[in-house]
Amino acid sequence: MKTTRDPSAGRGRGARGRPPADGIPLLRYGQDDNYCSFRERIIVAALERYKNLGRCIETGDYYVPPEVKQSDYDLTNDPYGVNKLRLQKAHEDRDKAIRSMNEDKPSLFSFIMSKLSQNSKEVVTHHKGWDTCNQEKRPLELWKIITATHNSRQGRYKEGKSTPLYAWTVSRRYTSSMNDSDISSSHVKPPHRQSRDWDRFFI
Repeated sequence: MKTTRDPSAGRGRGARGRPPADGIPLLRYGQDDNYCSFRERIIVAALERYKNLGRCIETGDYYVPPEVKQSDYDLTNDPYGVNKLRLQKAHEDRDKAIRSMNEDKPSLFSFIMSKLSQNSKEVVTHHKGWDTCNQEKRPLELWKIITATHNSRQGRYKEGKSTPLYAWTVSRRYTSSMNDSDISSSHVKPPHRQSRDWDRFFI
């Protein structure tokens, strides 16, 4: 039986078939999916580019800098106010780190999206959590949607067609560990039944 491939398969490579400069292939969806290897490489790239913000792909949560403990600074025996200034600087540095991570979230969101193949983008954008995720440019929520729709071998279709339909089928069977109910895999939009071939897409 003839099968179809993601039209983006094979893209995301340099000239003459060489891997891309950053070592990250396009995330593929379907019969030749590469989620596991893609995850390994994008974790490294995200940490290199976005430092602590990039941790969210590996840990599944945003990094939060440790709270500044006033008890670490001796303010009672501080005749020249040095420890007070150090405490103030520690608070400022923490606030700056948090602000910087928040400012970089849209950039990390765009970076992840730039690594998705055509079919992967189609599946991701059919997820119920996509609209809010896209509007607010939330990279962690985007990654959770990618994981919910790509990290499963169940519901594999036979002919590589109707990727939104496959995403919906996977979501029905996938037990998500995500905490954010707004983007849980059970909220993928079911596509409309428009073809008599509906049932033969699945094994």
